[in-house]
Amino acid sequence: MHTRSFSSARPLAQAEQARSKALEQAEQIKAKGAETKADAASSWQAMQDRWQAHVAQPHQRASDRKAERDAHKAEMTAEMAEGQAEDDIGFAIAAIEEAEYAVLDAALARLDADALAGRSG
Repeated sequence: MHTRSFSSARPLAQAEQARSKALEQAEQIKAKGAETKADAASSWQAMQDRWQAHVAQPHQRASDRKAERDAHKAEMTAEMAEGQAEDDIGFAIAAIEEAEYAVLDAALARLDADALAGRSG
């Protein structure tokens, strides 16, 4: 009878040993999976960072070119405004000169009118 308990104890021990080994392997697989997951997440983050840097470069260049165009446009606008101001000043000077001639013309016309009125009177 003692042989029977020995023989039934042996499969139990083997089952327990197999169970223990399976749990150990499961823990190793779980740890390896977590490590692989962390590596994948790290690789994914690195790839996203590289992509963002890659996309940011043309955006920055476009922004720089737009700023240059805006500065160039502002410079052109300022030059046009300055040219218009110079033209307006020229027209104003011409208008003042015309007004001076009109005043002189009016003064001469008054002198003529007064002279003619004095002769007829």
